Amino acid sequence: MTRSRAKLDANRLNYTCYRSALLWSCIMSARPSLHVTRLHAAWLLLLCCLPAGVVAAPPLVVTQPTIVLVSSTDTHDSEYGRWLQLIYQHAFARLGYRLDYQGVPGARAPLLAEAGEVDGEIHRPYEYQQQTRSMVRVEESHFDVSYDAYVIRDDLHFTNWQSLGQSGLHIEYRRGAKRAEKALTQAVAPTLLSDVTSTEQGLRKLAKGRVDVFIEQPLVAQHQLEKLRTEGAEYLLIHSAGTVDTLPTYAYLNRRHAKLASQLASVLRAMKRDGLIEQYHQLARSTPSADATVTRP
Repeated sequence: MTRSRAKLDANRLNYTCYRSALLWSCIMSARPSLHVTRLHAAWLLLLCCLPAGVVAAPPLVVTQPTIVLVSSTDTHDSEYGRWLQLIYQHAFARLGYRLDYQGVPGARAPLLAEAGEVDGEIHRPYEYQQQTRSMVRVEESHFDVSYDAYVIRDDLHFTNWQSLGQSGLHIEYRRGAKRAEKALTQAVAPTLLSDVTSTEQGLRKLAKGRVDVFIEQPLVAQHQLEKLRTEGAEYLLIHSAGTVDTLPTYAYLNRRHAKLASQLASVLRAMKRDGLIEQYHQLARSTPSADATVTRP
């Protein structure tokens, strides 16, 4: 009886080892897209080698820390937002973090960031460092953006902020757009300058003739115009009368993440060398929503 039991146990062990070897072979020959890590493989092998009747404890689940970054809803929902999502999802993953990128009303984004309720802002100009008390700039830009002057009239053309101020026209911009706010308050008379809460509101006012010029980043404006043009032909008349500024843009992190900001800059430089930034731009262009996803780095 004892010999029979020993032989049975030996057969079970041989079968278990056979299953383990077979499983390991399958894992090693699996396609890379399955993303099976060595840790996963080792855990599966351990399960296979356990004697019958032994229940193993579940593996320790390590949760990645999350970084919450914000921008205006208009930026978040545009092609810029999809591009930013792809870039920083990849960059933070390389550093062991998960990105949570949220769109909020433009004027609310800096309030949340300054109060430390989020980890930073994802899309700001270089000189924004002078306007923030609690954040540090990631010292590598993600990409350049421009500001265009949108109009109805065909006889208007602008080349810089000063040309807007010299026009004597009523100029409007989106609240929370810090570069536009700073430049326009210096170039345009206060009686001829106003702001709105959203790009949609600004374009609607422009179409109704309530303002003469609306300032916006092209991909943000285009996103809204595509929707508005389904409502009426008056939005087909809105067009760019020239680029008034082009500038690099950066992410800003709360000062408690100063070390992470330095690491993130290094990752962004590496991504540029590898051509990943431009690859993600092409993907953002072909993705119709902000739900773009990225493969692991």
